[in-house]
Amino acid sequence: MLAIGGLAACGSSSGGSSSQSSNGKVTLNLFECQECIPFPWQVSAFEKAYPKIHINVDSVPFGEFYTKTAVLAASSSPPDLYTVDQPTIANLAAGNVIQPLDKYLSQSYVQSMSAASRADFTYQGKLYSPGPIDTALALYFNQTLLNKAGVKPPTTLDTAWTWPQAEAAMQKCQQANSTGGHTVWGLAPTTFGNGTPGFDYISNLFLRSQGPKGSKTFQSISSDGKSVDGYLNSPQAVAGATFYQDIFQKWKISPTTGIPNAFLDGKACFDMNTSNDIDTINAANVKFKWGVTAWPHFATPIVHNGSTEIAIGAKTQHLAQAVQFVKFISSPQEQQEMVTKTGYLPVISSLYQSDHILTTKPWNIFAQELDQWGQPRPVTPHYLQYSQVVTNALRDIADGSSVSSRLSQAVQQLDQLLAQPAGAL
Repeated sequence: MLAIGGLAACGSSSGGSSSQSSNGKVTLNLFECQECIPFPWQVSAFEKAYPKIHINVDSVPFGEFYTKTAVLAASSSPPDLYTVDQPTIANLAAGNVIQPLDKYLSQSYVQSMSAASRADFTYQGKLYSPGPIDTALALYFNQTLLNKAGVKPPTTLDTAWTWPQAEAAMQKCQQANSTGGHTVWGLAPTTFGNGTPGFDYISNLFLRSQGPKGSKTFQSISSDGKSVDGYLNSPQAVAGATFYQDIFQKWKISPTTGIPNAFLDGKACFDMNTSNDIDTINAANVKFKWGVTAWPHFATPIVHNGSTEIAIGAKTQHLAQAVQFVKFISSPQEQQEMVTKTGYLPVISSLYQSDHILTTKPWNIFAQELDQWGQPRPVTPHYLQYSQVVTNALRDIADGSSVSSRLSQAVQQLDQLLAQPAGAL
């Protein structure tokens, strides 16, 4: 199997919170969000393989994750290891919270990563994480409800629906199943964010997909990360946001308020979710047949990829041991095990063909999307501000606000924020 690479120039930097006992055992402090990587079984397996290294885990709910990361990063004893949310890698790299790993990963491992994953974990030409997991979005569907409506989703990326085709299928399914006072939604409200429309991870795809690959609309932000004028408010972006609004206001195939478990409870024909939701559906023992079809598109197919990843603190005192931990959980064996146990995709692209799970339905849709359509969310050391402004704008648009005016307001607000010096978070 592919090795993740040997150590090189593993000197220590000043600061850090590691400790070393009198018997030579090193303790590495790891900060993570709950139910994120690294998982408890990975920590236990590492400590068994490296008995001279102990991992002290500090975890918080995801809702507290960003705030606590900023507090710890600014402390006198920052963590040795961080779980990082992929789109914030640029924030943390610009703030010198995490360090690049190019010197410590073999070229064979770096080249084995999918192009989408490498792009996700890179900032200003330097790689800050080896992964070890990735994910992509697709449409889950309730086959039982679709059969009643006579709807047959496409089974390959080459035959993927356009968004107008997907909307027509959602509307048809909703109408066929909403009878006798019983409401079935064509599209379940998102489970991401706070359960209401707008979360940029999903909603910004409606805008980006309207542009040809490489266009300002597709990029959604300037290459230097300092402007969105002409990107987020282009005519194509306005068209995408208008279609997004019509889902809620014109066609009314999805609610603007959250409905927990709408898809799992059989109250929605389609759901927008990631590969790891396969395990959630299986665990729920749903009472209907279900499947997955590729994410719809306008001019250009695109899905956002990226998940929580592992990174090394810039001020760790035990760099060699931290690199050993990162290498361990990013090994091909661990990535294969994570697919089986959690549903997350690997970053090693060869596993898409060699792992039988990833070559069978419904996994193959996600793996192929990641390989062919995966794109990072807009790269900027101000990503959290970008995400919040875009999410708020598209939430207002879903609720009926003027599309052009609201996007223009978001652009003006963002260009002021992006001009500010980069911070850690």
